[in-house]
Amino acid sequence: MLGSLILSYLLTLISGQRIAFRDAASNTINLCALILAILRFKECWWIWLINNVIDLGIWIITFIANGEGSFMLLLVAIAYLVINIYGIIKWNMEAKRNRKLEAN
Repeated sequence: MLGSLILSYLLTLISGQRIAFRDAASNTINLCALILAILRFKECWWIWLINNVIDLGIWIITFIANGEGSFMLLLVAIAYLVINIYGIIKWNMEAKRNRKLEAN
């Protein structure tokens, strides 16, 4: 939270930055998820899901404000969300399979 607030303040110093807190929160959450992924915690997928929802909101706002210039990035945000949901499903399937193997 503190990292988001500091980064948000720094982003507000950039002229034209309208969604500094959302952008800062997204970057900070992404960093936390990356650390959890390196440590191989399944919670990283859920944190990335939160991050992807925030990113999708950012790009929807940007697309509405700027139009066609941000359409491709909006599609990328949607793709990341889909990949993230697939990752959660795949991780859970593998965890169930591994538990069955350990039980035998």
